Amino acid sequence: MFAEELLSNDIFPLKKTDSCESALVFMSDWKVFHLPVVDNGKLLGYVSYDDINNQSGKTKVEKIIQPLVQLYANKGQHFFEIMKLMADTGFTVIAISDEEAEYKGVVSVKEIVQVYKSSSLTQPGGIIVLEMTPQDYSLAELSRIVEYNDAKILNVFVNTLPGNFSKVLVSLKLNRPELNTIVQTLERYQYRIHSVHQSMDQSSDFSTRYEWLIKYLNT
Repeated sequence: MFAEELLSNDIFPLKKTDSCESALVFMSDWKVFHLPVVDNGKLLGYVSYDDINNQSGKTKVEKIIQPLVQLYANKGQHFFEIMKLMADTGFTVIAISDEEAEYKGVVSVKEIVQVYKSSSLTQPGGIIVLEMTPQDYSLAELSRIVEYNDAKILNVFVNTLPGNFSKVLVSLKLNRPELNTIVQTLERYQYRIHSVHQSMDQSSDFSTRYEWLIKYLNT
Protein backbone atom coordinates (compact mmCIF):
# COMPACT_ATOMS: atom_id res chain seq x y z
CA MET A 1 0.00 0.00 0.00
CA PHE A 2 1.31 3.43 -0.96
CA ALA A 3 1.03 6.99 0.29
CA GLU A 4 -1.52 8.19 -2.27
CA GLU A 5 -3.92 5.46 -1.09
CA LEU A 6 -3.62 6.56 2.54
CA LEU A 7 -4.44 10.25 2.18
CA SER A 8 -6.76 11.54 4.89
CA ASN A 9 -10.19 12.74 3.80
CA ASP A 10 -10.62 14.74 7.00
CA ILE A 11 -7.43 16.77 7.47
CA PHE A 12 -6.65 19.89 5.45
CA PRO A 13 -3.55 22.11 5.38
CA LEU A 14 -3.27 25.51 6.96
CA LYS A 15 -2.83 28.70 4.97
CA LYS A 16 0.06 30.90 6.03
CA THR A 17 -2.47 33.62 6.90
CA ASP A 18 -4.39 31.40 9.32
CA SER A 19 -4.21 32.41 12.97
CA CYS A 20 -2.70 30.29 15.71
CA GLU A 21 -6.09 30.28 17.37
CA SER A 22 -7.68 28.68 14.28
CA ALA A 23 -4.85 26.18 13.98
CA LEU A 24 -5.38 25.02 17.57
CA VAL A 25 -9.08 24.47 16.87
CA PHE A 26 -8.26 22.40 13.77
CA MET A 27 -5.71 20.31 15.67
CA SER A 28 -8.21 19.64 18.42
CA ASP A 29 -10.94 18.67 15.94
CA TRP A 30 -8.63 16.40 13.93
CA LYS A 31 -6.74 14.99 16.94
CA VAL A 32 -3.25 15.78 15.63
CA PHE A 33 -0.32 17.76 17.03
CA HIS A 34 1.08 18.96 13.69
CA LEU A 35 -0.35 20.49 10.50
CA PRO A 36 1.27 21.38 7.17
CA VAL A 37 1.19 24.94 5.85
CA VAL A 38 0.58 25.29 2.11
CA ASP A 39 0.72 28.30 -0.21
CA ASN A 40 -0.27 28.11 -3.90
CA GLY A 41 -0.08 24.33 -3.83
CA LYS A 42 3.44 24.26 -2.36
CA LEU A 43 4.33 22.90 1.07
CA LEU A 44 6.01 25.60 3.17
CA GLY A 45 6.54 23.58 6.34
CA TYR A 46 4.68 22.57 9.49
CA VAL A 47 3.41 24.07 12.70
CA SER A 48 3.14 22.07 15.91
CA TYR A 49 0.82 22.26 18.89
CA ASP A 50 3.71 23.21 21.19
CA ASP A 51 4.79 26.07 18.93
CA ILE A 52 1.28 27.45 18.55
CA ASN A 53 0.38 27.10 22.21
CA ASN A 54 3.14 29.55 23.14
CA GLN A 55 1.85 32.25 20.78
CA SER A 56 -0.88 34.85 20.85
CA GLY A 57 -4.06 33.52 19.29
CA LYS A 58 -3.96 36.25 16.63
CA THR A 59 -0.42 35.43 15.48
CA LYS A 60 -0.29 34.16 11.89
CA VAL A 61 1.11 30.68 11.43
CA GLU A 62 3.59 31.95 8.82
CA LYS A 63 5.52 33.48 11.74
CA ILE A 64 6.22 30.10 13.34
CA ILE A 65 6.50 27.65 10.42
CA GLN A 66 9.06 24.92 11.00
CA PRO A 67 11.34 24.31 7.99
CA LEU A 68 10.67 21.12 6.06
CA VAL A 69 13.89 19.21 6.80
CA GLN A 70 12.64 16.45 4.45
CA LEU A 71 9.50 15.89 6.51
CA TYR A 72 7.38 14.96 3.54
CA ALA A 73 6.94 11.95 1.27
CA ASN A 74 6.22 11.26 -2.37
CA LYS A 75 2.80 9.83 -3.21
CA GLY A 76 4.48 6.65 -4.47
CA GLN A 77 6.31 5.82 -1.25
CA HIS A 78 5.47 2.57 0.52
CA PHE A 79 3.37 2.36 3.66
CA PHE A 80 6.35 1.29 5.75
CA GLU A 81 8.42 4.28 4.65
CA ILE A 82 5.64 6.60 5.84
CA MET A 83 5.34 4.70 9.10
CA LYS A 84 9.10 4.90 9.67
CA LEU A 85 9.22 8.64 8.96
CA MET A 86 6.28 9.31 11.27
CA ALA A 87 7.57 7.24 14.17
CA ASP A 88 11.17 8.42 13.84
CA THR A 89 10.17 12.10 13.90
CA GLY A 90 7.18 11.95 16.25
CA PHE A 91 5.06 13.84 13.72
CA THR A 92 1.37 12.95 13.74
CA VAL A 93 0.88 13.83 10.06
CA ILE A 94 3.18 13.56 7.05
CA ALA A 95 2.58 15.74 3.99
CA ILE A 96 2.50 13.98 0.61
CA SER A 97 3.63 15.52 -2.69
CA ASP A 98 3.73 14.47 -6.35
CA GLU A 99 6.67 14.40 -8.75
CA GLU A 100 6.36 18.17 -9.29
CA ALA A 101 6.49 18.83 -5.53
CA GLU A 102 2.81 19.82 -5.50
CA TYR A 103 1.04 19.20 -2.20
CA LYS A 104 -1.44 16.30 -2.45
CA GLY A 105 -2.61 15.79 1.11
CA VAL A 106 -1.55 14.25 4.39
CA VAL A 107 -1.28 10.81 5.90
CA SER A 108 -2.10 10.84 9.60
CA VAL A 109 -1.19 8.41 12.36
CA LYS A 110 -4.82 7.25 12.31
CA GLU A 111 -4.54 5.91 8.74
CA ILE A 112 -1.22 4.22 9.51
CA VAL A 113 -2.56 2.38 12.55
CA GLN A 114 -5.78 1.35 10.77
CA VAL A 115 -3.85 -0.25 7.91
CA TYR A 116 -1.36 -1.90 10.24
CA LYS A 117 -4.05 -3.40 12.48
CA SER A 118 -6.42 -4.52 9.71
CA SER A 119 -3.98 -6.69 7.76
CA SER A 120 -1.47 -9.48 8.20
CA LEU A 121 1.20 -6.80 8.63
CA THR A 122 1.09 -7.33 12.40
CA GLN A 123 2.35 -10.89 11.92
CA PRO A 124 6.09 -11.64 11.95
CA GLY A 125 7.79 -11.54 8.57
CA GLY A 126 8.98 -9.19 5.83
CA ILE A 127 7.75 -7.57 2.65
CA ILE A 128 9.10 -7.68 -0.90
CA VAL A 129 7.70 -5.19 -3.41
CA LEU A 130 8.00 -6.16 -7.09
CA GLU A 131 7.53 -3.94 -10.15
CA MET A 132 6.05 -5.56 -13.28
CA THR A 133 3.45 -5.31 -16.02
CA PRO A 134 -0.02 -6.67 -15.22
CA GLN A 135 0.54 -9.36 -17.86
CA ASP A 136 3.59 -10.67 -15.99
CA TYR A 137 1.80 -11.03 -12.66
CA SER A 138 1.26 -14.64 -11.66
CA LEU A 139 0.51 -15.39 -8.03
CA ALA A 140 0.99 -19.11 -8.69
CA GLU A 141 4.55 -18.57 -9.95
CA LEU A 142 5.40 -16.17 -7.13
CA SER A 143 4.09 -18.66 -4.57
CA ARG A 144 6.19 -21.41 -6.12
CA ILE A 145 9.35 -19.29 -5.90
CA VAL A 146 8.64 -18.27 -2.31
CA GLU A 147 7.81 -21.81 -1.19
CA TYR A 148 10.97 -23.10 -2.89
CA ASN A 149 12.80 -20.95 -0.32
CA ASP A 150 10.83 -22.47 2.58
CA ALA A 151 8.57 -19.45 3.08
CA LYS A 152 4.88 -18.65 2.66
CA ILE A 153 2.99 -15.67 1.24
CA LEU A 154 0.68 -14.32 3.96
CA ASN A 155 -0.83 -11.47 1.96
CA VAL A 156 -0.57 -9.76 -1.42
CA PHE A 157 -1.25 -6.13 -2.35
CA VAL A 158 -1.37 -5.16 -6.03
CA ASN A 159 -1.31 -1.45 -6.85
CA THR A 160 -0.84 0.61 -10.00
CA LEU A 161 2.63 2.15 -10.09
CA PRO A 162 2.15 5.88 -9.37
CA GLY A 163 2.74 7.86 -12.54
CA ASN A 164 2.92 4.75 -14.76
CA PHE A 165 -0.38 3.00 -15.42
CA SER A 166 1.34 0.31 -17.51
CA LYS A 167 3.05 -1.14 -14.43
CA VAL A 168 1.91 -2.53 -11.11
CA LEU A 169 3.63 -2.90 -7.75
CA VAL A 170 3.08 -6.26 -6.09
CA SER A 171 3.73 -6.29 -2.33
CA LEU A 172 4.30 -9.78 -0.93
CA LYS A 173 3.97 -10.14 2.85
CA LEU A 174 5.98 -13.23 3.79
CA ASN A 175 6.16 -15.25 7.00
CA ARG A 176 9.89 -14.81 7.57
CA PRO A 177 11.97 -11.70 8.18
CA GLU A 178 15.15 -12.79 6.36
CA LEU A 179 14.50 -12.23 2.66
CA ASN A 180 17.90 -12.26 0.94
CA THR A 181 17.66 -15.74 -0.57
CA ILE A 182 14.11 -15.11 -1.81
CA VAL A 183 15.17 -11.81 -3.37
CA GLN A 184 18.09 -13.54 -5.11
CA THR A 185 15.78 -16.23 -6.50
CA LEU A 186 13.29 -13.65 -7.76
CA GLU A 187 16.10 -11.77 -9.48
CA ARG A 188 17.26 -14.97 -11.18
CA TYR A 189 13.75 -15.24 -12.60
CA GLN A 190 14.12 -11.69 -13.95
CA TYR A 191 11.75 -10.05 -11.46
CA ARG A 192 12.41 -6.37 -10.81
CA ILE A 193 12.73 -5.64 -7.07
CA HIS A 194 11.16 -2.29 -6.19
CA SER A 195 11.91 -2.39 -2.45
CA VAL A 196 12.49 -4.79 0.44
CA HIS A 197 11.30 -4.36 4.02
CA GLN A 198 12.97 -6.92 6.26
CA SER A 199 12.85 -7.88 9.94
CA MET A 200 9.18 -7.20 10.53
CA ASP A 201 9.26 -9.48 13.58
CA GLN A 202 8.44 -8.69 17.17
CA SER A 203 12.08 -7.92 18.01
CA SER A 204 12.44 -5.32 15.29
CA ASP A 205 12.16 -1.58 15.65
CA PHE A 206 8.89 -1.73 13.72
CA SER A 207 7.28 -3.18 16.83
CA THR A 208 8.54 -0.17 18.77
CA ARG A 209 7.19 2.17 16.12
CA TYR A 210 3.82 0.45 16.17
CA GLU A 211 3.67 0.69 19.96
CA TRP A 212 4.43 4.42 19.69
CA LEU A 213 1.59 4.92 17.22
CA ILE A 214 -0.87 3.02 19.40
CA LYS A 215 0.25 4.99 22.45
CA TYR A 216 -0.40 8.24 20.58
CA LEU A 217 -3.94 7.22 19.62
CA ASN A 218 -4.71 6.36 23.24
CA THR A 219 -3.63 9.77 24.58
